[in-house]
Amino acid sequence: MASEPILTYLMPTYAGASFLGLHFHGDTGKYLLPTSAFGAAWAAINIARTKQLDLGVVTMGVIALASGMEAQNGPKSSLKNTQTVGCILAAMNFALPVLLWKGFAKILSRRKSPLWLSTFYYYCICMTVFWTIAAYKNQNRVIQKSD
Repeated sequence: MASEPILTYLMPTYAGASFLGLHFHGDTGKYLLPTSAFGAAWAAINIARTKQLDLGVVTMGVIALASGMEAQNGPKSSLKNTQTVGCILAAMNFALPVLLWKGFAKILSRRKSPLWLSTFYYYCICMTVFWTIAAYKNQNRVIQKSD
């Protein structure tokens, strides 16, 4: 039996860490920067490795950029709105493989194991749910007005 690539195990680990961040810091949005920066970096590595576009570099990059600006300059409604739009786009990006699964699975099964395919499918479902909840919680986050 061939060993599985590390990404097979990284997918559920990243999903779990994302949900933990949401649980513990959902009211402040502080989980958005590390979660989106990691996701954007992962997508950039995918692009470099496969020479194919990974929209995660854009969707999570938007969240990471707005979250970094918020960490540097303090919370603002415009940054919060940008983060929320980014979360919605990230959720849509993760939903695409699920919605188009038959075609994705057919193509990917030529070079990926059944375990990897199953892991990827459920990872996409989990991350669609995560980014949808993140969008909702972020949009409803209260921004304190500074004097």
